[in-house]
Amino acid sequence: MRKLLKKIKRWSSRTRILAVSNDDAEVWLSSLGLLDNLNENKISCLVCGSPINIDNWQLVSRVKGQIVMCCDDALCIARFAEVVREKNK
Repeated sequence: MRKLLKKIKRWSSRTRILAVSNDDAEVWLSSLGLLDNLNENKISCLVCGSPINIDNWQLVSRVKGQIVMCCDDALCIARFAEVVREKNK
């Protein structure tokens, strides 16, 4: 567990994280303060607005300093990067 927490600290200090394994996802999401909100359906998809939970999240990014997420719908995944770029202008 300590090794994983050290990895998370290194990950969070980097500009980009390209992928998180399923084994590490819950710990990583918890370190970002997102896990409880995901479990309570308090986060919605940036693209379509549908509720996101631990089973249907796909992408995470930042918009003007705030963490945003994308659901696992193929159309949302395809548009997510574009929407993030537009909102960060």
